[in-house]
Parts: sequence; C-alpha cells; structure tokens
Amino acid sequence: MQRVLIIEDSRSTARLIAQGVQEKVGLQCDIAASLAEARVLLAVEPSPYLVALCDLYLPDAPDGSVVDFVLATGTPAVVVSAHFDAGLRQTMLHKGITDYVVKRNPEDMQYLIRLVARLAANEGTEVLVVDDSPVWRAHIAALLRRQRLTVHLAADGVEALEVLEANRNIRLVLTDHFMPRMDGETLTARIRRSRGIEDVAVLAVSSGEGAAAQFLKSGANDYVSKQAAFEELLCRVHMNLDLLDLMRRNRELAERDELTGLYARRRFFERAADLHRHAARAGDAMAVVMLDVDHFKRVNDTYGHVAGDLALRQLGMMLRRAFDEPVVAGRYGGEEFGLVVAGASVQGLPDRLEAFRHDVERLEVSLGDRMFWITISAGCLLASACGSTPDSLFARADALLYQAKQQGRNRVVVERDRDVQGVQGVVCTDVEQGDMA
Repeated sequence: MQRVLIIEDSRSTARLIAQGVQEKVGLQCDIAASLAEARVLLAVEPSPYLVALCDLYLPDAPDGSVVDFVLATGTPAVVVSAHFDAGLRQTMLHKGITDYVVKRNPEDMQYLIRLVARLAANEGTEVLVVDDSPVWRAHIAALLRRQRLTVHLAADGVEALEVLEANRNIRLVLTDHFMPRMDGETLTARIRRSRGIEDVAVLAVSSGEGAAAQFLKSGANDYVSKQAAFEELLCRVHMNLDLLDLMRRNRELAERDELTGLYARRRFFERAADLHRHAARAGDAMAVVMLDVDHFKRVNDTYGHVAGDLALRQLGMMLRRAFDEPVVAGRYGGEEFGLVVAGASVQGLPDRLEAFRHDVERLEVSLGDRMFWITISAGCLLASACGSTPDSLFARADALLYQAKQQGRNRVVVERDRDVQGVQGVVCTDVEQGDMA
C-alpha cells in the first residue's frame, strides 16, 4: 500500500497532518523535516508515495526547491504553506503541482486530508474531456492527470459517445458547449438516455453566456466557466466524484447484505430477472444454484451466534472470490445462498461448484481457541431460459437442494435439461466430514 510523505519542519504540524491522514484515510505517513531527509526517503525507485505534502520553507531549502526535487522523482506534490502569495502560487502551478493549500486554520487541514483521500480514491478512476480545441483538451487533461485520474479525450459529442461506449468505466465527463457535429448540451442529453446522474457525472466547462441553465436542464450535474481558476475546477471535479462515491456507497448499502457482502435478497432476484430476460431473448441456457450450510442450527447452538455469523461471513467472502462476474451471487436468507449465470459461463459452473464445495469443507473457522468446520449442500439446475420464469427455475434448483440434503448432505446435485448442450453435470456423493456436517 502506498504511503504519504509529509515534508514539514514543524514536528507538531507534521504529526497533526499524519494523524488526520492515518485516521481519516487509512494511509501510513513518513515525515521529513528537511530536504536532506526527503532525499533519503525518496531515494527508492519507483517512488513509494501517493503524494508528498511539501512545506515551501525548510531550513535547507528556503526557496521552495523541495517541490522541484519531489516532482523530479515522479511523486505528485501538494504545496502546504502558511502564507498565500498569488505570484508564488501561480509559479508552483506552472511547475505541475497537484494543489496549493494554505494552512491557516483547522478547516484548511480538513480540506488537505479530504484531498489526500480523493487522490487515493482517484487511482483507476476514468474521466473524459470533450472539447474541439486541442490546446484546451491537453491543458485540462494535464491538470486532471495530476489528480491521479485516467483521462480519455474526444473532440466533439459524436466522438465522446463512441469513447463512452468503448470505456464503460468512465465516471465523469467534462464537456465544452459549442463543438462541431454535436454540441455539449446535446451530448449531455444523449448520455442521460442511458446513464443516470448516479452513474456518470457531467460537468459542463464552457464560456457560453447563459449556458449553465440549459446544461443543467439537459442533465448536467454541474457547470463551471472556462475563465474559472484552476482551484475552482479542481474543487468541482472532486466534489462530483465524491458525490458519485457517496451515491455508490448508499446503493451498495441498500443492495448488499451487510454480513456477507453479497447481493441482498431483493437485489439478487432483480439481477436474476435481468439475466433471465436477456437469456430468453438470446435463446441462452441458464444455471441456477441454491446453496445451504449443512446443520447450521447446530453451529449456533454449539458455538453461539457470533460463531455462526463468522462462518457466514467467511463463506460470503469465499463465494465472492470463487464466483465473480458474470456469475451473480446473493444471500437468499439465513444460511441459504443463490447463484445464477447465463450464456457461455453456464458450461463450467457445475465443476466450479464442486471445487468450491471441497474448499468449504476444508475451511477452518476459528473463534478464540475453538475451531469448527462447516459443509454445504447445493442444487444446480442447467436449463433453457426459454419457456421458463425465474421463479420456476429457482423452485427447481431448491428441489435439487432438498435432494442433496436427503441424500446425506455435503454434496452437489446437478440436473441438466435435454435442450442444454455441452454441459456435463455430475451428482457428487462425497462422504460428510467435520463435526458440523
């Protein structure tokens, strides 16, 4: 994990910043009280630091030369100064710093910590800059890359839609107003046909008079003038990304089961219904799995509900790792879970499920000095989505799970319809093991 370098000759200030970063962002910090100490810490290649927070006036570098040294190592630099000097600020921005923060009061320190958190979150975050001016595109792209953002470029709305279609992970679009082929207002409206404000934020950056209201009515999240200062653009970019993160976290809290991290029952069935609808249109096969922890009541009665929760949490973690997308995994309720997948991925699911069953029976669940084991039973149905409903497929998979229980537990029972080709299903009858089986 990357660290944060604090270059500050005031030990009390450095410790205050380090404490805030560690508590609020979860990153460890190294402190250098001089340029000489910073040289030692930055001697490692590549730089191990997410960002360096640089005081401009150090005992052995009173002229701010520490910033030049930090940038030369490839480490992003944020100037943290006790004084605001407009000329010096402009000079530092031209050098390529990430931001210029004045440390006057606790609110400034809070902004600095939020900035570090945003820089950490920006890693891998993709944005799109849309403008017909190559000079402006390059200028904005350079500013955004200093924020550790991955930047895509487009010259007009038509190209922007093509880039968005090819790069579905883009989360923020910065668009000009007047462009050939398709202007920014039309682009915004086109984006909103398929992508909501909680999915992709649109920040209009334009000098057009009266454009703000029209952009916002077309679905833009925000508007900033091209004449705005760098800090205002930066704050609006960060604010919109923060809001997207907040909406994503709230959606995950509503959609995810708190204990296991899997989809909660309602969202799981919504995803399953979507998969079924697409599979039925394409004439694809589906695999539906119902999975249950054997004798789970015995775990709770013997070891307590804390132990039961621990076992479910570990099982949920294993399910997430073993069955990532395109397999959809959810907690059906209690100790029961579901899996569903469609299309080409159906073929290998029975074998993957059997391998997973083996992994679970080898899992040691430890609670203090006590240790126990769990096993699972599963019913796996491979069927055509055509002529069926999600409810009917889950009912059949649940009946297969019941068969697995009746046949002795700790096994996978697979049923494959005749019209599902190329899928080999095996009924596994391994002997139960472990004192919780």
